[in-house]
Amino acid sequence: MPTHLTEQQLRAAWAAMRTRRCLSAWPNSFDAVMADPRRGQLVRLEALAAARAAARRLTRPCQPVNPIEHHAPPPPHPQPYRLDRKKAAAGDRDD
Repeated sequence: MPTHLTEQQLRAAWAAMRTRRCLSAWPNSFDAVMADPRRGQLVRLEALAAARAAARRLTRPCQPVNPIEHHAPPPPHPQPYRLDRKKAAAGDRDD
């Protein structure tokens, strides 16, 4: 997994983060965001997550772990006769 981040990766992460509404109050320049220790750390974490996801896509084969087997659904079981107590109390009979 990558641990060293390039400035290009950091700028890409910052650009991706700027599209989020919750971060609209952040400064408009990359340098101002990176000068703030908390915001800079958030950008580094975002870039690291993106780099790890890209590395995972390159190393992991695209095969499902448990392939789904498609079978026809089982036939429905006939419903046993149920006594409808409300109908019986009303005197209604299904003759």
